[in-house]
Amino acid sequence: MNYFFTTNLSFAKFLLFTVDKKFSTSLGNDFYSIIWNKGNECLIKVDGIPTIIKSNTILTLTPSHHFSIDSKNNSLYILRFNESFYCVEKHDKEVSCIGYIFYGTANITTILLDQREQKKFEILFEMIVEEFQTKDNIQGEMLTILLKRLIIKCTRLARTQQYGDTPENATHSIIRQFNILVEINFKTEHAVNFYAKQLNIAAKSLTNIFSTAKLPNPLTVIHNRLLTEARRQILFSDKPIKEIAYELNFTDIQSFSRFFKSKQGVSPINFKKSKIDNY
Repeated sequence: MNYFFTTNLSFAKFLLFTVDKKFSTSLGNDFYSIIWNKGNECLIKVDGIPTIIKSNTILTLTPSHHFSIDSKNNSLYILRFNESFYCVEKHDKEVSCIGYIFYGTANITTILLDQREQKKFEILFEMIVEEFQTKDNIQGEMLTILLKRLIIKCTRLARTQQYGDTPENATHSIIRQFNILVEINFKTEHAVNFYAKQLNIAAKSLTNIFSTAKLPNPLTVIHNRLLTEARRQILFSDKPIKEIAYELNFTDIQSFSRFFKSKQGVSPINFKKSKIDNY
């Protein structure tokens, strides 16, 4: 199964496919990905790290994620769209997905589908496939409508599985806004106080909110995002370690190396040596 939609200028792209050979994304692409594993538990690599996708689970990945699949897998439905087709940041008021299924934390968002939800997603994906096969001048508009419906369904499930059936409240809103701010500012702002000030809340109160929600504390979220970006740049770019340290606003390469080793367990140089041969 391979479907592809693009505008005449080839800027806006929307794809739905299964893996018929080895597949790998490139760093710095502008594609969002929604991956549905319809079959048995399987393995992919996200940012060079082996990741298990359980049966009937959905993964949502951002353009900053790099993922690869080493072998044919027809049970993985991979839907990808770029910002020119639909920009989730620009249209967040429509789908409210930022901070939940996209840019929620440095961790990968996973959504488990029960039997009832599986049937709903089957129908939705069938509608998307049908629209891919319909060639007319409103095809792009229809695909956009179906994509928004898919994003909203994923967002609702992710929010319910994280917070329960309670409607979004002030606590959830603060956590979501914090996650959005981290994604925008993590390269330059490493202190919790900066984000607390942006949210008009005391840093201690912000930490308590995350503790009550049983989430990693705000400083851990910031550090995890920094570490994730550092790993991606080390593995998938040709930038020197010094340049990566500078881009992530560390005062010098020594402080960056200490940070990286404290979180990853090895120095940036040894991490690159040990991982690149196994990727």
